[in-house]
Amino acid sequence: MTAPERIGAFEDLGHSVEECDLRALRTLCDLAAPRYPIQRPWCCVDVGSWTGATARCIHRQMWKSLQRQGKVFCIDTFAGGECDGSAELATSHGGPEAVLRALRANMGKFWLERVVPLVGTSQQWAGLWSGTTLTVDLICLDARHDYDGCKEDIDLWLPHLRPGGLLCGLGYGTYDGVSRAVDQRGKTGLLGRSLWWIHQRESG
Repeated sequence: MTAPERIGAFEDLGHSVEECDLRALRTLCDLAAPRYPIQRPWCCVDVGSWTGATARCIHRQMWKSLQRQGKVFCIDTFAGGECDGSAELATSHGGPEAVLRALRANMGKFWLERVVPLVGTSQQWAGLWSGTTLTVDLICLDARHDYDGCKEDIDLWLPHLRPGGLLCGLGYGTYDGVSRAVDQRGKTGLLGRSLWWIHQRESG
């Protein structure tokens, strides 16, 4: 088994994730990596992937922590959002297809095999996920940054975590809606500049 390759220049289309938040996300991946002796592929969900900065970070760190394969599912409309200005960026670069092409280029040889795009909204895919047997080790939310949207995403995805898994997201302290929704739900902690997280505690 070979380690993830070093991919060339990363294309963020003008909408980047701060390095301190990526470092924090790597720390959370280490915490989320399942430690019990179940030799199954790991499973992570990245909601609001854009061009894949968080997805690539998750993939590389989970592989490093577990030394076995797994998948990151990238959920996004790839049309951007109004709250953070990414909708205008998507349009200026050619629309959702251009954003999806950038994600594919950024993932390199791991595209589809280990990094899987799921085009659609958080609500659509959370509903469809309920029809599967997949439980998730780590979920990262960076899609909707208004209070109602962030709160709904937390409520939709938290039930899909395995016991001991982590739900996290970006934007705490940057977007008032995110901060209020996360505080109301009860965060476990904060890392980096804006990364919040909730631990799905194991029963017993």
